[in-house]
Amino acid sequence: MKKLSFCSLVVLAGLNSGSALAACNATSGDGVSTICISINSYDWQGDVSSDFLQSANWDFGELFKAPTGSDSIGNLPVQFRAEAQYVNGFFVGYNTPSGPAVLSSNYTSTSHLNMGAGVGAELTIENGATYTLTNAYIGQLPTNNFPVDSSSADYAATLNLSNGHVNGNVIVGADAAGVLNVSGTSSIDGNVTLAQSSGSSGEMNIASGANWTLSGNLTCGAGS
Repeated sequence: MKKLSFCSLVVLAGLNSGSALAACNATSGDGVSTICISINSYDWQGDVSSDFLQSANWDFGELFKAPTGSDSIGNLPVQFRAEAQYVNGFFVGYNTPSGPAVLSSNYTSTSHLNMGAGVGAELTIENGATYTLTNAYIGQLPTNNFPVDSSSADYAATLNLSNGHVNGNVIVGADAAGVLNVSGTSSIDGNVTLAQSSGSSGEMNIASGANWTLSGNLTCGAGS
């Protein structure tokens, strides 16, 4: 949980969602100073552990009960990427994931999973868990001027299905590099697209002996 000591603070993150959660709290005895935090996405940090469902692993997660939400389940996008941070309207840097995430129990979202390039984004779904979502974008270029190096080891985003399941469409390499690794008894109930855009790359690896089920189409896009 971040400790805030500013008189007035506004943090905006994940500016690709039409909905948002906000929290404000008057903290000064003079009744003037107010701390306001608003988020448009659940942004993975992984500072405490790899547990996807532990709120403390998300940016302001304990305040907003990420990733399930204060009011309804999965009402914001889930993101593994560099998020620009602002204090009183001034850019102060980027928050990036500090480690991979593991989902071991079912999770339902009404929005997307966005896994960005250049931050070593990695999610493993295991233990028979199912992640239900609209679309999973594995490998996206940043839209906030975050610098990325396509030759670096952390450029590609990775989704691992190890006795794990996805209910929704999976795009591996949306406009950057994405990797999908499949092992054990795993499945995707939706369509899979590899290398969706020109200049992107999508890689799918199926382990020997995997009991793999795809209930949808597998297509290759304009990338490689």
